[in-house]
Formats: sequence, C-alpha cells, structure tokens
Amino acid sequence: MVLKKMVSLSLAAMLAVAAAAPVFAADVTTAANNSIAASSGPEGAVNVNGWFWDAEKIGWYYRDFTTGQLKTGWLQNGDVWYYLENDGKMVSNAWKWIGGNCYYFYGNGSMAVNTTVDGYTVDATGAWVR
Repeated sequence: MVLKKMVSLSLAAMLAVAAAAPVFAADVTTAANNSIAASSGPEGAVNVNGWFWDAEKIGWYYRDFTTGQLKTGWLQNGDVWYYLENDGKMVSNAWKWIGGNCYYFYGNGSMAVNTTVDGYTVDATGAWVR
C-alpha cells in the first residue's frame, strides 16, 4: 500500500511540473516568395529545411544539418541561387561583388537572372552585363 501511495504521489508531482511548463506553438516566418521558411519558438528560430531567422543578428542563415555548421558562399535551392556572407548571413536587397562579377539579390535572397534591376542588366548566370 505504501508503494502504491508513493507511485501515485510521484505521478502527481510529475504531472504538476509538466502542467506548469510553458507550451509554445510555433509560428511561421516566411520570406517574400515563400521559398524560405523557418518556424520560430521562444528561444528564437528553429531550423526548417536548413534555413532559420536570427532575430538578434537580423538575418537569414542556413545550417547544414550533416555538419551542424553555418553554410557560407553560394547555395542552390532548386533553380534558385543564394549567397551567404562569411558569417553565414544571406545577402538580400543588395548588389554584391563575388569573384569579379556583380550580382543582385532580391529581398527574399534569391539572385536575379535574365532581367534588369535598377537599370542594370544581369544575364542567365546572374552576373551584371557591363
């Protein structure tokens, strides 16, 4: 009988602790074209498909799940190209010189191709045509 009472009290204590623990529903933050998404919880961003938003550094980052490291440099997602700075932050809303060529990256981070941006033409590789 004493053992049954101890088990009941232990179970009641565990349920009380679990009930007091905060529960957070994830909300989804999505870039402009819905190609990059990350769900965020109370501790900041949680990775989804490698992408996550860092609210402290105010930027998108990509973590390689196999190595756990932040990706830097060029990143291809389907037919879309992104560029990640040396600290891993995605380039967006900006022209960027990379390897002797200049590229434009939209607000969602995708590289412009075969179009004209700010009066400057970029080719199929995304490079500015001089």
